[in-house]
Amino acid sequence: MKKQIMKKELKLCLYGQSLVFAIIGGLCVLIPNWPIAVAFIYVLSGISVIFPRALANRDIEYSLILPIKKSDVVFGKLFVGVFIELLAMAIGAVCALLKFYVFKFLPGEGEDVYNSVIAPNFSVFGLALVAFSIHNLILYPWYYKDPLKKLTAPQLVSLFGAMFLLGAAQGGSCFVNLIQDPTLKLIIDLSVFAAGIVISILLTWITYILSAKNFEKVSI
Repeated sequence: MKKQIMKKELKLCLYGQSLVFAIIGGLCVLIPNWPIAVAFIYVLSGISVIFPRALANRDIEYSLILPIKKSDVVFGKLFVGVFIELLAMAIGAVCALLKFYVFKFLPGEGEDVYNSVIAPNFSVFGLALVAFSIHNLILYPWYYKDPLKKLTAPQLVSLFGAMFLLGAAQGGSCFVNLIQDPTLKLIIDLSVFAAGIVISILLTWITYILSAKNFEKVSI
């Protein structure tokens, strides 16, 4: 059943505007001397589009007449948000590789642009995943307390919270880049990345549980 829900969300609730923001967020990684984590703020703007459009299209009412559980409705909407985030991360990772291993050798491009403290590394992606997950943890459970109401406050709180966390993620990434020992730097870099993935998965699961619990209490 969840497979059908995922298809329904991708076909009906994944809007072009959200994809554009995800692609822009990923492509901004290519900009020289641009903090990578800051580029991912655009992605959150893409997620914020989902909920007003769903409200306007009466998506909640439509979903509830289907032979599915309320928890499946929550799963579908959370899936779309995570899909947008991971799409941007994948595009950003490809762009980071191009930026670090290809573009720095182009004529006129100084190596300091690509080997400075804001150079791409694994840790910035791991920390950005955590920032995305905390954004979702704030937004989704709050939204599913009253999904038929405009969610201006949840969106603003989650957005500004994530912006602060992405700034902190960039700071953590810069700290890793300042480590002089190459072996130690790689170990810490990969450890932060792996920890970010694990924490992100855990927070996403908690987000789903809390959101589903809140939605079960709503009478529509």
